[in-house]
Amino acid sequence: MFKGAWRTRLPAEEAEALIDETLAWFSERKSSAFYWWTDPRTQPADLGERLLERGFDGSTEGEPGMVADLAALDQDARTPSGLTVRQVATLGALVDWCDVFTASYELPEAQGQAWYVATVQAGLEDAPWKMYVGYLRGQAVATSLLFNGAGVAGVYSVGTLPTERGKGIGTAITLKPLLDARQQGYRFAVLFPSRRGYSVYRRLGFREVASRIGAFVMDEV
Repeated sequence: MFKGAWRTRLPAEEAEALIDETLAWFSERKSSAFYWWTDPRTQPADLGERLLERGFDGSTEGEPGMVADLAALDQDARTPSGLTVRQVATLGALVDWCDVFTASYELPEAQGQAWYVATVQAGLEDAPWKMYVGYLRGQAVATSLLFNGAGVAGVYSVGTLPTERGKGIGTAITLKPLLDARQQGYRFAVLFPSRRGYSVYRRLGFREVASRIGAFVMDEV
């Protein structure tokens, strides 16, 4: 899940051969899955259609990006009583994050384990991403992840257990990393919303941008 191809700029007449070459590269390294990302500058322009024909899962419409001015966040959003949001600082909290992440997104346990291994190898304090867990009366119920780069703060992996949705937990687990990023000196934040989370992000102050990003995944190379 940490593997991918992006910034594709290929001559149309060479695209098919280079797609074959890319698939072979990942296959030789025994990758169980990888993503191929597209954007408005991707060449050839029909790369998404070509990937779908090869068995990738994705949408040629792409996903909208959103941006927020961290100085103008709505910090008065309703959050449930008994909820605390903590940055992951122990292995126990990391396990909580991985368990809730996979349950929220209905993913195989292996994807949570991949995050665990990568974070332990990088070091809880040294990893380039910061993870957050929401605890409702002591039970882990939500996750988010802050990854900063290119001068902006990025929020990803926002998830809430299905049984706890609709209570304002998603808002709280998104807001905490944004406030931390603002304190670190960042001015803008970006994210890619799910359909479920779109209205939450709008209420916090995010606005959709014109560019769309395509995410095409090959589950087995």
